[in-house]
Amino acid sequence: MLLQIPHYDEHGSNEFQIVGFYASHGWSRSDGIGNDSCFLFNLTQNLRLNAVPKRGPYLNLELSHHNSRSRDRIAIGGEALTIENDFHRITSKITTNSKFAFGNEPQWQTKVDSIIPGAHPLETPTFVEIWKFSLRM
Repeated sequence: MLLQIPHYDEHGSNEFQIVGFYASHGWSRSDGIGNDSCFLFNLTQNLRLNAVPKRGPYLNLELSHHNSRSRDRIAIGGEALTIENDFHRITSKITTNSKFAFGNEPQWQTKVDSIIPGAHPLETPTFVEIWKFSLRM
């Protein structure tokens, strides 16, 4: 999944950040999927957050179909990237207990607090792309 998200720098200039997520398994309604080959990324910042082994599940889809209020939520790595309200509410929070870490060493995890450092909450994306690839032999 790729998201183009508006991001305002420290001078108030509007820039875009390209962030995304690689899922090792197909998405389905479940209590959690994925293995430690999943990762989050920010192409604009050249940032990759790897799944921390044995801390999964790495992707949760929480789907509800209430007529008046949709509570659908895509939770990637717990709070590492959360998408709610038909992509109008997106948050990212990386903590020491996160399921994703910057680099392969756990101590690097405290260096990055969001998939877009310094942005809480994130803006509504202007573009969303979701791809699915299958290998057939």
